[in-house]
Amino acid sequence: MNIINVVKRVLEDMRFRRMRDMCATLGMPAPPECHVRRVVADPITGEVLLDRRERAHSWTRNFYNYLFATALTAPGGNSNNFGAGYMSGKSYTGVVEVVTYDPAYTATPYTYTSTDVGLVGAVNADLRGIAVGGGTTAFSVEDAKLATRIAHGTGAGQLSYAAQAAGVLSYDSGTKTWTITHSRVFTNGSGNPVDVKEIGIYSFSRFFSSSAVNSLMERTVLATTDTIPDGKTYTVEYDFTMSFAAID
Repeated sequence: MNIINVVKRVLEDMRFRRMRDMCATLGMPAPPECHVRRVVADPITGEVLLDRRERAHSWTRNFYNYLFATALTAPGGNSNNFGAGYMSGKSYTGVVEVVTYDPAYTATPYTYTSTDVGLVGAVNADLRGIAVGGGTTAFSVEDAKLATRIAHGTGAGQLSYAAQAAGVLSYDSGTKTWTITHSRVFTNGSGNPVDVKEIGIYSFSRFFSSSAVNSLMERTVLATTDTIPDGKTYTVEYDFTMSFAAID
């Protein structure tokens, strides 16, 4: 990482701290923060070849609409548009889904401990939960998919996606901060190094539709490319934190 990027991240962290302080002054929790850690290791010896962590602040419109509509039961009407002025979601296929509610709907709801739902992806599922890619297209709040997804597999340029465990929830009573950690392991069995340049996390739910769809909630274009040598593992860990100090 060059000195310019280092300075940008230091200034960014300062702004986030000021925002948290201002929210505390107003008596309200600050929005959830997100960091992403990546570790490349030898699965046999355990040797760590790379360990990086950076702020992953690139929430998408899907995330903000999901947050608002879930908490406030805000249906999005009948428009199939996505963007400013619309309470809708957009799947990775580009299909726009309108937020709807059916009081008579009695199907068993998904829970955060379920396999292959929410932010959790089952084995081989490269469009659910944490996913990685090789694209460097600048982030846009309208992003609905990774720019260049790295598919599950052992072919050229691919990585094997392991099953993703349920998120680990924790609470720090000292700082009064809640943290939910989601992590996933990828293995390079392609025979050659694979470069990861972007990371994202997909929610698989039926919130935006009567049937479950994949919605990109966060996308981070990495400051530095991560190279995974053949035969090594790549662990991606998302930490979502939210301080409740203003109200606890």
